[in-house]
Amino acid sequence: MCQVETKTLGAPIYGLGTFLYAEIENGAFIIGHDGKNNPPINTAFRYNPIANDGIIILTTGSTDFATRIASDWVFIHTGKVDALLFTMQQGKMLKRIAIGSVIIILGVILIALFKEHQKKATK
Repeated sequence: MCQVETKTLGAPIYGLGTFLYAEIENGAFIIGHDGKNNPPINTAFRYNPIANDGIIILTTGSTDFATRIASDWVFIHTGKVDALLFTMQQGKMLKRIAIGSVIIILGVILIALFKEHQKKATK
């Protein structure tokens, strides 16, 4: 039950769908599972088998709020980023990077055009 069987959303899972969220010590992992449904219901469970400590979160109104809280719990207890949340956020991060890059490039082009226009106006 403790061997990685496959990956879902880039996060390793083992056994009957339990995710391995962050490695802790001696090859052990923070384990758990998340779920969501429509209308927005989000659930999350994280368990540290070494410390015998865990968290269960049930929320409504958001498709990822419980996951984000549980991921913060993982980070507080391990200092490591929760594998599932990182994977879930990658698309948003890449989109923001692309939009930011386009805005910067357009800004540089506009500044260059403005300076060129000023040079011509002063001649």
